[in-house]
Amino acid sequence: MEKIIKTSQGDITVRGLKHREIKAIRNSGYDLANIPKEKSEEFVDAVLGLIFPDALFLEELYEHEYLNLINEVMKLTYPSEEQIKNSDSQ
Repeated sequence: MEKIIKTSQGDITVRGLKHREIKAIRNSGYDLANIPKEKSEEFVDAVLGLIFPDALFLEELYEHEYLNLINEVMKLTYPSEEQIKNSDSQ
């Protein structure tokens, strides 16, 4: 699943994490269900780094845009049953 997000740096296509990427995050020591507050910035950087490798535009985003990206990534990685049903019917 993908979604286009409008940002100050233009439209960005966001997607959910793939299984191998989730495994890589876990192997890096992160529990996706329980990210300690003191590690949240490192976690966000690690996840967005997997989806957008070498993406210098990330550094130019406003903080709320950056946080919106990670929120959308997580929603697309773990969609609700309703979202899955709707995407299957399209």
